[in-house]
Amino acid sequence: MTDELMTEMAQEYMRQMGLTNTPYIVVRHFDKAHPHCHIVFSRVDYDGKILTQTTNFKKNERVCKALNLKHRLTQGKSKLNTDVSKLRGKDKIRYPLVHNIAGVYIRPEIQDWNSFLIALKRQGITVKEKTGQSGKTNLYYCTGRHEFWYKKLDPFFSRENLELKFKARREKQQAAKTHPVTAPQPKPQRQSQPKSKQPEPIVIPPLPDIVCGVKIDRLKQQAYQEGKFISIGICDPGGVVPINHWIWYDFDKREPVMSRTYPSDHKIPEAFMRQLVAKQSSASSSPSAGIRLSSPSLGGNIPEEQGFAHDRGMPDDFKHFLELHPGMSIEEALHRFRDEQKAKLRQKGPKLH
Repeated sequence: MTDELMTEMAQEYMRQMGLTNTPYIVVRHFDKAHPHCHIVFSRVDYDGKILTQTTNFKKNERVCKALNLKHRLTQGKSKLNTDVSKLRGKDKIRYPLVHNIAGVYIRPEIQDWNSFLIALKRQGITVKEKTGQSGKTNLYYCTGRHEFWYKKLDPFFSRENLELKFKARREKQQAAKTHPVTAPQPKPQRQSQPKSKQPEPIVIPPLPDIVCGVKIDRLKQQAYQEGKFISIGICDPGGVVPINHWIWYDFDKREPVMSRTYPSDHKIPEAFMRQLVAKQSSASSSPSAGIRLSSPSLGGNIPEEQGFAHDRGMPDDFKHFLELHPGMSIEEALHRFRDEQKAKLRQKGPKLH
């Protein structure tokens, strides 16, 4: 971010805001880790007229988002990670509320609107439906003395959309119960000494097909059900750049967990690992194991557009790159990381043997 590029973007911002006939200065600050500048301008233009668009916050938001997309900018780290301790007013309540609602939604046992409301109430969240003068019913999520229209949190949280998702979840689970995968019955054995009781297998229920508007593909679903953590990119309310969120199964609470914090302390129980190994061994020894279907997304190297599904396939240098760029989605970070690695190799030049 050179001074020239920052000046060019500041001038473009002033033009798009219609602030072209007034004196202004651009001041670059270095008091934060991220590059940024401040624009100071006169509210009285050269013709002596008062500028009214200085309080047009909607237009300001549109212009900033357009500049972000055009120049592929990343918002400041504090906003992307949304340090709640630094927020003020309703935003300090609104941001955690979104994640609390999403955390309730992804739980597989939530299968209808009523169970969703009950689970929210246990989190201190209530839901109100208000009918306006036009006859349209609006949904509000309330916590404490604050209430928020669902669109101010996330359009995904409308009652119509959630009930459709719950219906699909019920049908999917009902289909699994109606057509269970039956294991072959063991042959009768001779009476022998009673064996010790085997521990019940640990089963991780699948995630919903869509979480907060993000589709969970087959590979991520499989990784999650193997106890690993996966990542998805979710935009904050009013945000443009998706923020990396981690989802994993909490073996102690027996429910899925979603967080922006990298789950460095996530561990898979040894009993579950043995269970996976036994399952893979039985699959490899089955008669159909000799038939192998080739697929570009299975085995071998991870394709560039897929990214990493869990920490075991994620190099340490890429983990460090993610920590330095928390606002990037996993796919964008992967492309940027590989571009930087290629650039470093070009700078080193060819190896001489």
